[in-house]
Amino acid sequence: MTMMPTHAQSHADRFDRRARRARSLASLVMFALVGTSLTAIWQDRRLAPAVHDGMLVVQAKTAEMLEDSGVAQTYLASLGNSGPKGADNGDSAMTRLLLSIRD
Repeated sequence: MTMMPTHAQSHADRFDRRARRARSLASLVMFALVGTSLTAIWQDRRLAPAVHDGMLVVQAKTAEMLEDSGVAQTYLASLGNSGPKGADNGDSAMTRLLLSIRD
């Protein structure tokens, strides 16, 4: 035979469920906050010059890794001429891809 939970136990259970849900939502909110902050810093260097400079270094290294990657080159080559028409002015495949996404 099980005993009926007391008012204090049911209150504690509700409190624990609410706290667990709040913690899970807090991680999502933190991720969104960091993402929007970094986006703002990327767009306006004056917000955090040191962070923006670090982002430029990461961007350059990422672009270099993508240019050296055989998988990325194969993917970009498979896209072929998916860039904007008339934009064949010697741009790399990555530039054409980014321009097509922007338009």
